[in-house]
Amino acid sequence: LGAGYGRLGYVLLCSAPCRYTIVDIPTALHVSQWYLTSLFPQKTAFRFKPWDRLDDVADELRRADLCFLTPDQYARLPHRFFDIGVAISNLGEMSRQQCAMYIDLFDRKVSEFVYIKQWRRNHNPLDDVEFQKSDYDLPAPWTAIMDRPDAVQDLFFETLWRRATTA
Repeated sequence: LGAGYGRLGYVLLCSAPCRYTIVDIPTALHVSQWYLTSLFPQKTAFRFKPWDRLDDVADELRRADLCFLTPDQYARLPHRFFDIGVAISNLGEMSRQQCAMYIDLFDRKVSEFVYIKQWRRNHNPLDDVEFQKSDYDLPAPWTAIMDRPDAVQDLFFETLWRRATTA
């Protein structure tokens, strides 16, 4: 979520076999799409484009190694479509309503793990909102299996959430 220019995508795509999806606003998608498709021309890319019906793009999405989606498109995907979700230093830039929406989307769209790294406390002056660590907690059945200050910048925290499985 909010991949910037795609540095994390680069690291993951170089390190492990994976499919990588970026969810961001169109201007940021343009940058990350250019960067990652330039570095990985052999990867199949689902490039950003407007679409309303998942059925119209479902096969293309499933075949892609790289996908570039807007938040409204992300919301249209099936529940538990992704194995892992990541949000790094971005949720505190949003309104409280937007942040809550993305936490809810992680809950619904991710099946196994969510990694969240944010400022422990953050004031968003544009929306005059104060965020703290607990604003980024996922609901049950998610459990924090790692929760610690960042090793480099201790004003950040990092939490790895795992969805509890039912027997």
